[in-house]
Amino acid sequence: KVVLDLDLTEGGDSWYQVYHDKIQDLELSIGNEDPTRQVTRGEMMQLMYELLLKEGIVDAPTEFRGYLDVGTSHPYWKAFQVLYENEIIQGQGGTTADMDGNLNRAEMAIIVTTIQELVQSVKALNDADSSFRVISEKKSVFTQLGQFMKVMLPMWMK
Repeated sequence: KVVLDLDLTEGGDSWYQVYHDKIQDLELSIGNEDPTRQVTRGEMMQLMYELLLKEGIVDAPTEFRGYLDVGTSHPYWKAFQVLYENEIIQGQGGTTADMDGNLNRAEMAIIVTTIQELVQSVKALNDADSSFRVISEKKSVFTQLGQFMKVMLPMWMK
């Protein structure tokens, strides 16, 4: 049996303190929690939601639509609603969100991968829109349409 004697502090601070400080600087709600405890599904959803909001990828919901077992009394209902509507999450067996349950690595991998795909899609659409706007200043309507389709078709065909 090997026992590692690690000192996980630097100058009196824990090894994670610099990262925790960065999260607080970004004004992400997860930075207000004890950094040594496990993360719940709801907290991870809230973190992803806040990052997507900051990037302008999603908008905050203006009305409660209610999905599965998440009500307006839950502090992360907006995060759940936005992620659910964007098909980033599906809930547990399609019947419950289990917002207060711990998140496992498989769930985390799915959420991160799906969000990454969403961000890439939005960036591609924004790039195509920017290209289209530049083209539109210089070409006729029919030429613009052809250029737009040339940019969009490969993305639509995926």
